Amino acid sequence: MFLFYQGSGAIKGLALEMNTSAYQAELRTKAFSMMHKLRLLKLNNVRRRGGYKDFPKNLKWLRWHNCPLRSLPKDFPLSNLVAIDMQSRKLKKLENGNMVVPANLCFLR
Repeated sequence: MFLFYQGSGAIKGLALEMNTSAYQAELRTKAFSMMHKLRLLKLNNVRRRGGYKDFPKNLKWLRWHNCPLRSLPKDFPLSNLVAIDMQSRKLKKLENGNMVVPANLCFLR
């Protein structure tokens, strides 16, 4: 299943939840390119397709349960995040190379 949302500049929050771990939806990061006001993003059993160039840069809160990543890539946009909740059995580390984690970022479990 491929999901592609052509968002408008008015969207401030987005939730995409697949309630079964047997099937993961796929969200194309290009869908975020027009969502300049997106501040809250809630994903569950969703895989990302595409790079982080179009991933929301102004997010304040990210909840991504069952995230398929093993670690966050260097270009993952953390600079404006205040809270991050990435419950996953695969995610092992939040640093990769010279990634700078903002001091005001709260990791939730």
